[in-house]
Amino acid sequence: MFAFIVIVFCSHLLLASANIKPNGTHINHWGFIKLLSRPIDHYEFNVGDNLTLEFFFVGSPPPNVHWFTNMTSILNHDSEDQDSVAMRGYSPYIKNIAAIKSKFHIPIATIHNAGQYSFMVTNGMDNYLNKTFHVTASPRNFTDPSRKIAANQQKTNNTIPYIRTWTHTILAKIGYPAILTCRTNQAPGESIEWTDSGGLDLEYFYNFKMLPSGDLLIRKVFEGYLGSYKCNVQNQYGRDTVEIFLHPSY
Repeated sequence: MFAFIVIVFCSHLLLASANIKPNGTHINHWGFIKLLSRPIDHYEFNVGDNLTLEFFFVGSPPPNVHWFTNMTSILNHDSEDQDSVAMRGYSPYIKNIAAIKSKFHIPIATIHNAGQYSFMVTNGMDNYLNKTFHVTASPRNFTDPSRKIAANQQKTNNTIPYIRTWTHTILAKIGYPAILTCRTNQAPGESIEWTDSGGLDLEYFYNFKMLPSGDLLIRKVFEGYLGSYKCNVQNQYGRDTVEIFLHPSY
């Protein structure tokens, strides 16, 4: 996967220098965004099922993902903290490349979850990618099952924490800052913790700072930072964890 990401990165730098715009992607001379998993235009679910839509992106600078349903924003952390905004506009930071995963997850789907969904991917450098698709409930159980589970849906869907968007792999420039993304569904009472592969809490170290958005800011990347990092979110109802691989580069 890492080798594939590097190949995609190099090919897009060549496209950018030639001022070519690949299908579904907008680029400028300094960055790119590419959708690695191609969504379909229509999804159908059974009422009461677990509904999860997951997508995979790669970009430089590392992109952000914004979700919408019926033209309404869904917990996108649009008002990012100043540290995150400043970092994404910092010129050496553009040399970082990251593969990002993002999912829209509903533990128990009802007919009310049917509708138009879309996501927009941006990286702060005039690069963007967007896609719209439709989600419908299967007509086989369109009414009665939804009434039976409607009372449980609100509690289950809104209380169990999960990670919505996260960095899968990042190629980060040594000597400069990097941001590892970890955005949750903002479940009540959730807490977020960043650890290294050995379970050590990274916030004990000055060079690491968890931002209000949940992202991890690395103030300066060193060669010894090669390896896996974990973002953990939990509350009294459940927990979710993702693993992120950081590859420092010159």
